[in-house]
Amino acid sequence: MTPTTPQTNPVKSVTIEALPAGILLDIDEAATALRISRSRLFQLVSSGQLLSVKLGRRRLFRRADLEAFASSLAPTPPAKGSRVRTSGSMG
Repeated sequence: MTPTTPQTNPVKSVTIEALPAGILLDIDEAATALRISRSRLFQLVSSGQLLSVKLGRRRLFRRADLEAFASSLAPTPPAKGSRVRTSGSMG
Protein backbone atom coordinates (compact mmCIF):
# COMPACT_ATOMS: atom_id res chain seq x y z
CA MET A 1 0.00 0.00 0.00
CA THR A 2 1.41 3.37 -0.99
CA PRO A 3 1.31 6.17 1.60
CA THR A 4 -0.78 9.11 0.51
CA THR A 5 -0.29 12.71 1.36
CA PRO A 6 -3.37 14.65 2.35
CA GLN A 7 -4.70 16.96 -0.32
CA THR A 8 -4.96 20.54 0.85
CA ASN A 9 -6.58 23.38 -0.97
CA PRO A 10 -4.48 26.53 -0.80
CA VAL A 11 -6.25 29.57 0.61
CA LYS A 12 -6.93 32.04 -2.15
CA SER A 13 -5.53 35.44 -1.27
CA VAL A 14 -7.58 38.40 -2.44
CA THR A 15 -6.29 41.95 -2.44
CA ILE A 16 -8.27 45.00 -3.40
CA GLU A 17 -5.58 46.06 -5.86
CA ALA A 18 -5.91 42.74 -7.74
CA LEU A 19 -9.64 43.19 -8.35
CA PRO A 20 -11.08 45.08 -11.30
CA ALA A 21 -12.77 48.42 -10.54
CA GLY A 22 -16.50 48.28 -9.91
CA ILE A 23 -16.59 44.65 -8.87
CA LEU A 24 -18.80 43.47 -6.03
CA LEU A 25 -17.03 41.37 -3.40
CA ASP A 26 -18.70 38.68 -1.34
CA ILE A 27 -18.31 38.52 2.44
CA ASP A 28 -15.21 36.31 2.43
CA GLU A 29 -13.46 38.41 -0.23
CA ALA A 30 -14.26 41.66 1.59
CA ALA A 31 -13.05 40.30 4.95
CA THR A 32 -9.86 39.01 3.35
CA ALA A 33 -9.23 42.28 1.52
CA LEU A 34 -9.62 44.23 4.80
CA ARG A 35 -7.71 41.54 6.73
CA ILE A 36 -10.46 41.20 9.32
CA SER A 37 -12.76 38.35 10.36
CA ARG A 38 -16.22 37.79 8.95
CA SER A 39 -17.61 38.50 12.42
CA ARG A 40 -15.88 41.90 12.57
CA LEU A 41 -17.11 42.65 9.03
CA PHE A 42 -20.72 42.03 10.12
CA GLN A 43 -20.18 44.27 13.18
CA LEU A 44 -18.99 47.09 10.94
CA VAL A 45 -22.02 46.69 8.67
CA SER A 46 -24.46 46.55 11.62
CA SER A 47 -22.97 49.71 13.15
CA GLY A 48 -23.17 51.57 9.83
CA GLN A 49 -19.39 52.06 9.61
CA LEU A 50 -19.16 49.97 6.42
CA LEU A 51 -21.66 50.09 3.58
CA SER A 52 -22.89 47.00 1.77
CA VAL A 53 -25.54 46.08 -0.77
CA LYS A 54 -28.07 43.26 -0.78
CA LEU A 55 -28.58 41.39 -4.00
CA GLY A 56 -31.22 38.78 -3.42
CA ARG A 57 -30.11 36.93 -0.28
CA ARG A 58 -26.46 37.86 -0.73
CA ARG A 59 -24.68 40.71 0.99
CA LEU A 60 -22.02 42.22 -1.25
CA PHE A 61 -19.47 44.98 -0.88
CA ARG A 62 -18.45 47.57 -3.44
CA ARG A 63 -14.72 48.04 -3.87
CA ALA A 64 -15.11 51.81 -3.47
CA ASP A 65 -16.87 51.35 -0.11
CA LEU A 66 -14.07 49.11 1.18
CA GLU A 67 -11.45 51.63 0.07
CA ALA A 68 -13.41 54.52 1.64
CA PHE A 69 -13.68 52.64 4.92
CA ALA A 70 -9.97 51.82 4.96
CA SER A 71 -9.10 55.44 4.14
CA SER A 72 -11.27 56.71 6.99
CA LEU A 73 -9.26 54.79 9.58
CA ALA A 74 -6.89 57.04 11.49
CA PRO A 75 -3.48 55.70 12.46
CA THR A 76 -3.05 55.34 16.20
CA PRO A 77 0.11 56.40 18.01
CA PRO A 78 1.96 53.74 19.98
CA ALA A 79 0.96 53.32 23.61
CA LYS A 80 2.99 55.28 26.10
CA GLY A 81 6.10 53.37 27.04
CA SER A 82 5.76 50.78 24.28
CA ARG A 83 8.54 50.07 21.83
CA VAL A 84 7.69 50.06 18.17
CA ARG A 85 9.84 47.80 16.03
CA THR A 86 10.53 49.01 12.54
CA SER A 87 11.77 46.80 9.76
CA GLY A 88 15.48 46.30 9.97
CA SER A 89 15.77 46.96 13.70
CA MET A 90 16.70 44.03 15.88
CA GLY A 91 15.45 45.40 19.17
